[in-house]
Amino acid sequence: AQATWLIFLTSPEYSPALALHARPAMSSLPASPLLADAEPAHLAELQARIDQSSRPEEQRLHEKEYWRQYKHWTCTLARLAAAIADVGGSDFWQSLCGALGAHWACGPLPEVEDIVCLCLGSLEDHASLCQLSLLHLLSEKLNVSHERCFVYDPCHTREDRSILEYLGFTVWKGNDEAWNPVTRMTLFYMPHGGYRLTNKLVQANSRSLHRVAVLGNCFSWVCNGDGDGGHGADDAEDCRAPHVRAVLPLVKATELPDTLNSKMQERLANLAPRAAQLFGGRLVDCLECSLTTFPPASNWDDTSLPTSPRAQRSAL
Repeated sequence: AQATWLIFLTSPEYSPALALHARPAMSSLPASPLLADAEPAHLAELQARIDQSSRPEEQRLHEKEYWRQYKHWTCTLARLAAAIADVGGSDFWQSLCGALGAHWACGPLPEVEDIVCLCLGSLEDHASLCQLSLLHLLSEKLNVSHERCFVYDPCHTREDRSILEYLGFTVWKGNDEAWNPVTRMTLFYMPHGGYRLTNKLVQANSRSLHRVAVLGNCFSWVCNGDGDGGHGADDAEDCRAPHVRAVLPLVKATELPDTLNSKMQERLANLAPRAAQLFGGRLVDCLECSLTTFPPASNWDDTSLPTSPRAQRSAL
C-alpha cells in the first residue's frame, strides 16, 4: 500500500484534491460487512488490478484510471444528493405526493410492492440524475426497498450499472422481464419513455392492468403526438399505440408539470441575469410526467376490459 501511495504522489496526474480522498489498497481494508460495499464494483475491480500489477508502468495506468473513475463516482453521488434535496423540497414533489394519495384513495388500489424504472438514461446527464433522485424519493414514499426497484436502460454503461447496484437497486441485464404480466402492484417509472414502450407495457399486462401504475408520458400523447388521444385517426389501426388507445377511456390520469425547472429558471434570472441569458435555456423540463392508474380488479369484467382495436376488427 505504501509503494502504491508513493507512485501516486509522484505521478504527473497527482492532484491535492484527489489526495485528500485517497484510500488504502483494497487488500489492506479490514474485513467488515460495513465496508464490503464501500465502493461500487467497477472501482473494486480497478483496485484489484492495481494490487495485482507486476510492472510500475502498468500499475500507474491502472491508478490513473482508478482515480478518474473514483472522482466521477464521488461527483455523481454529490450531484445525486443535491438533486434529492432539491426535488424533495419542491412543489413538484408535493404535487406528485398529492396525486399518489388521490389515485390510491379513489381506487382504492393495493400498496405498491415493486417499482420498475425504464428509460432513465446515462448518469452523465443532469436530467437522468434528477430522475434518479425522484426514484429514490418514490422508494422512500412508497416504502419499497431498493432491492424491489428494478432498473434497466440499454444506454447504461458498466459504470452506470455499477453505481446503481452500489445504491442498492436491482439492475436488469435486459428488458424482457418488464414484459411479463405483473403479479403484484407495480409502479412503472418511465421518464419520457417512447410510445412504443408504453403500448407494449399495456399490451403485456392487458389482464393485470389493475396492478399497474405508470409515471411517464401522458397516455393521450402516447396515442397521438398531438395529444388528442388518437381520435383524429380515421381508422383505429392508424393509431400509433392501439393498446393504449383501447384503455384510454378507463384510466385516471394526473398531469404533473415540471414546476421545479420553471422556478429554477426564474431564480437564475433574478440572481444572475447574464448567466440566465448565456445558458439558462439549457435547463430543460426533466421531471414533467403524468401519473396514470387503472380501475381496481372489482371494476373489471369481460365486458368492460378493452381489447386492442386490431383484435376487435378480427372478431367481426
